[in-house]
Amino acid sequence: MPNPSVERAAPHFYVKLYKGSRSILWIGNIKVGIIMAKNQRMWVYRPPKPPAPKVSTNTKVIVQQKADELVEKVLKPKHIQPPPAPDEFQHNYIADIYTKWYRHYFYFCATYNVPGPNALTPFFEAKFARLKYIQDYQFNMAFMRYTGEWVEVYRDLSLEQCLEAVENDPFFHP
Repeated sequence: MPNPSVERAAPHFYVKLYKGSRSILWIGNIKVGIIMAKNQRMWVYRPPKPPAPKVSTNTKVIVQQKADELVEKVLKPKHIQPPPAPDEFQHNYIADIYTKWYRHYFYFCATYNVPGPNALTPFFEAKFARLKYIQDYQFNMAFMRYTGEWVEVYRDLSLEQCLEAVENDPFFHP
């Protein structure tokens, strides 16, 4: 009866499997080599992340007011278009632009409507710009890449510089 731990690879070639991460390759009665497993994983020390800065209520209110003003005066008139006519090509269109805080991140978001009878949902939300609070009115700016990952492009900007970038930089358009 053949040994269950031996697999025939080709005539006169076989591999003897051992428990663990190694196997031995044999050609006839000659030991050719030892096949080791690929990457061996190991534990590595990872120091804890520093705590995120706390955003004061006063800062949140001021940032929200200035950003909402930008949204109402610039972004909505520029990017919100009327829905397409029923006889035209039905594509997603921006219905609303708004802002919101989440922890120490401030987001610019757009709500898209999905017309058509085969739509899975009637609308969806997409975040297009993120301000990460660093310290007193200093932010890092990132945009949402098509892969769903945030890409940080500006560091240590003031609030006015961030709002100007959202208004003029094509990275931050909905």
